[in-house]
Order: sequence, then structure tokens, then C-alpha cells
Amino acid sequence: MRLPPLLLLVYCCVAHGSLLFAGRDSGPHAVTDSVEIPGGSPLQLCDTASGPLGLTIESLELDPTPAKRAANLTITARGVLHVAVTQGSYVDVEVRLGLIRILTQRFDLCDVSRDNNIEGLQCPVSKGPHTLVHTVQVPAEVPAGRYSVFARAYSAAGTQLTCLTGDIVFQQRGPAVIDH
Repeated sequence: MRLPPLLLLVYCCVAHGSLLFAGRDSGPHAVTDSVEIPGGSPLQLCDTASGPLGLTIESLELDPTPAKRAANLTITARGVLHVAVTQGSYVDVEVRLGLIRILTQRFDLCDVSRDNNIEGLQCPVSKGPHTLVHTVQVPAEVPAGRYSVFARAYSAAGTQLTCLTGDIVFQQRGPAVIDH
């Protein structure tokens, strides 16, 4: 199973017009304890008040920012895993376009890393520091709109690894035209 680039971005962050991320403030997964991720990333961590998580994301960089349709997006993430990621570890992802839920799915982290050929992240992924550099192609066909993304990842033993949230806004390709 190949993972769509938008979800691959979420996965990459979990595992170790323009595109804009901002904290979610409404909906079924509303969070009030979100924290910006160092490194200039507009993506935010959530569930930070619930105690230590199994993954500390030290930095996240996106290049280019903002991302462009039909162009490569390089994701560089640095972090420390406090628990190993083994077969059975998973991420629950929800994506909405405006108020419409377009995806609610559980992905096996090991299957996704294998199927998407993510170098250095083949299971099992050991505890300790990890750096991920991965490039994805942003499809030219991404429709304009606000996509709300929410993801929580867990180890096979049920330890929460991380929580990520953000709004992704793809602007119109050009000015709107009104025909009279």
C-alpha cells in the first residue's frame, strides 16, 4: 500500500496554493495543549499535558515552505524514541476537508515505512536518537481547501508515541473568476 503524500508527511513526523499548518481549535479532536515543534515547523504537537510521550520530536523542517503542488517536499525530522517501534505499532489518522471527514484510518507504522521505502526506518526501530530525511511529491491535483489533520501514534504495547495536529490550507491556483 502506497501512502498518499499528505499522510506520508504525517507518518514521517510521527515515526521519528500553499501549504500552511496551524493548531486545531475545534472539532472532535480539539486540543488546548498544543506546542510548536522546533525547527521552524508550523506543525504542532498535541497531548503535551498528558505526560511524557514515547517520542520526543526535537525539530521538523519542511523544504520548501510553503509547499507547492506538483513539486517535491523534503521533510527533515529529528527526535528521540523512548520506546521501540515494532510490528503492531500504529497511527490513527483523521483528515477533514472543512467539516467533511475524508479519511479516518489506522495505519501500521511498520507496514507504512516498508511500503513507502523510508530509509532508516524499517522495523524494528530501536530506542534512541533518529534523523529522517524523506522527499515526497505533492500531487498537482490537490483541491483547494482547508484540510484538518489529527494523528496519534502508539507502540505495539499501547504507549502513546506522539500526537500531531494541524490545518493544511491549499490556496486556489489563481484568482477566482466570476462570469456574468
